[in-house]
Amino acid sequence: MRKSRHMRPFYRLLISLLAALILPSVILSASYSAALRWTVMEDYIALNRQSAENAGAVIDSYVTSHLNSAYALAGTPSVKQLAANIDMTTLDRNNACRDLNNYLSGLQIGNPIFSFTGVYFPDRELVVSSSSTMLDYGLFYSLYLKFSGVTAEELASKLTAAKSAVYYAGYSTGPAMEAAPAILFMQVIDLGYLDSRACFFSLIRVEEFAQLIQNSFDSRIRFVVEDVYGNVLFRSDSEIAPEYAGTDYHAFSYSGLSSGLKYLFFLPTTSVFGQASLFQTIYFLSLALCTLIGVWLSVRMARNLYGPFEQMANTAFPGSGLPDAPNMRAGFKLVEGKIRENQLRSEQFQREIQQQYRVIRDNALLRLLSRSHLLSEEDLMSAADICGFSHTAFFRVAIVENPSGRLTVPPELCEENGCSVVATQLSESQQIVVLSAPADLLARMEELLPSWLEIPQAQYAAGISKTHSLRSLSRCMLEATDAFQLSSAGNAQILSYGDMPDAFTAMEFPPEKELQLIASVRAGDDNETERLLREIYATNQQERKLSTDALWCLYSSLFSTALKASGQIPGAQEAFMEESHYLISILQSHSIKPEICFSELLRIFHTLCESAQQSMHSKNRRIIDQVMDYLNEQYANPMLCLDMVADHLGVSYYFLSRMFKDETGESFSDILNAIRVDCAITLLLNTDLPVQSISERVGYTNRNTFLRAFQKRTGTTPLRYRKENAAQPRP
Repeated sequence: MRKSRHMRPFYRLLISLLAALILPSVILSASYSAALRWTVMEDYIALNRQSAENAGAVIDSYVTSHLNSAYALAGTPSVKQLAANIDMTTLDRNNACRDLNNYLSGLQIGNPIFSFTGVYFPDRELVVSSSSTMLDYGLFYSLYLKFSGVTAEELASKLTAAKSAVYYAGYSTGPAMEAAPAILFMQVIDLGYLDSRACFFSLIRVEEFAQLIQNSFDSRIRFVVEDVYGNVLFRSDSEIAPEYAGTDYHAFSYSGLSSGLKYLFFLPTTSVFGQASLFQTIYFLSLALCTLIGVWLSVRMARNLYGPFEQMANTAFPGSGLPDAPNMRAGFKLVEGKIRENQLRSEQFQREIQQQYRVIRDNALLRLLSRSHLLSEEDLMSAADICGFSHTAFFRVAIVENPSGRLTVPPELCEENGCSVVATQLSESQQIVVLSAPADLLARMEELLPSWLEIPQAQYAAGISKTHSLRSLSRCMLEATDAFQLSSAGNAQILSYGDMPDAFTAMEFPPEKELQLIASVRAGDDNETERLLREIYATNQQERKLSTDALWCLYSSLFSTALKASGQIPGAQEAFMEESHYLISILQSHSIKPEICFSELLRIFHTLCESAQQSMHSKNRRIIDQVMDYLNEQYANPMLCLDMVADHLGVSYYFLSRMFKDETGESFSDILNAIRVDCAITLLLNTDLPVQSISERVGYTNRNTFLRAFQKRTGTTPLRYRKENAAQPRP
């Protein structure tokens, strides 16, 4: 009885701790359980909405990275040459097609959703793709692009009319492709100032595209993909439609601004409610576990608290003690670690979102800078909104030689003046800076730009455009490019387009003439190259009466053309730079007469032509060696012909035939017959096979053809040759 009364304070302390730790949790859980199902469901829907946006952004950026090749193709020499309205030699055309085929094949490496990529040249009725070096459009349509219900002429009109990104969904039935649903992406390549046409297209495999979307989101998800006009390109399930979103599915959407695709995701409602029930079950289990832990902690804390009090009462308070709570410290560390982990995840998620935004913003900015004058009003305003530009603002563009890539704009400058500065990397060392600001601030861009760069003044060059509106941003880019080229040549560190010398606008050196000059150098045609150079010189010196300063500008442009041509000749660029030291010093110092400088230019171009001839000769010899190896392996094939060899090597029939004759002095058929007859002689002397069997073994299907070839090479018949040389077996 005394012991029971002695323990009453302990029990009262235990009950107080239980009430303080457990009772509020029980009351809170009772009120919370009613709303838990709907709260969890809303959170789950919000989470899936965010997941849909993330998955859509990832998929769209993957598609966009491939489709942006249409912009990159506009700058490739092969596309410019094939699309330009100029005559080309067969060799030049074949080389350009092979270069373009290699470029397009590189785009397909590691690409899971695009069957092939190609460029259609309407003026030449020619198609170059990653699947073939060069094919007539009609043949290419029959093999690869054949769609149910669409003729070749209708598809050609769709290709040439696609001024912006256009998608066409259908059922591919080409014999070279697996019959399956497919989506054809089409877009006309913008070649700027050239009067030429080229159409970029790429075939999307629907099944692989759908699998990529499933892997990026959830295996239970259903989805629909539409184009910018609301046309359904494909759907994962025929029963899915947007009007069912409120009944059987929860709908989430994502619009890709760069690719023009809209993704509609549908998650079954059963999954959502099932997830809410799962969370509710987990919650009650966690509550029960927390209750047990609370009881255990209450008992432990009561004992730790009651022990010192009992000792103080029994010994007249000789000392005091502190509660032993190692589990509490461990709990605090665990909670602290979880909070830190959630913070790190949140920061990582924010970085990923920012990176995705930068990719989308850079794509929109490059669209504005390259083709703002061609965009529709809706696309123009949409791209401006992504970049944060006002629709009525005016702009200036600067191209800066800034290897560090760092640009620091004072925040107070933008806040006080309402301006916007957007920068993106054009290459590893060049940066584009776009300034949108009031007129007085735009006029001071030459003064402000050096303070924004974090590099010494002597280490950069910059070209700045004039002031233009949003619709004319592409003109800003062209002006900044011209000013930057003159600035980087050592004329000024910062040069505005309005301050450029008149000499640059007085000379006559059009882009198509430059293309002809580069083509003649690559072909090794020394006479044609010299004719073009003298024609350019006569046009500018005798007809236009250029000043001396203008002539030096012309020679600098011709030297730049020579540098471009050297980069397209294997192994010629290093030798070109060594040969050009004297010419570079002349162009920098203007120390001699312009006529002597022109003679030095002729010598440099002559050296490039010789390098091109040597490169072509060595390349031709390698091809001949490959042909001979292939003939020695396949001579027994009766179907062996020049077309078959050309397809194997990836070159054209006419190129291989002409090159074979030029390099060996004999025709392809003469070489093939010689190899077959030599093999037949070996069989005649070392076996007892009849002549008919030997002719079939070496690739002849007609006995008379074999006899004529044998007699032409040996001067006798096979049987007589066997008799006369029976004692001389050959290995």
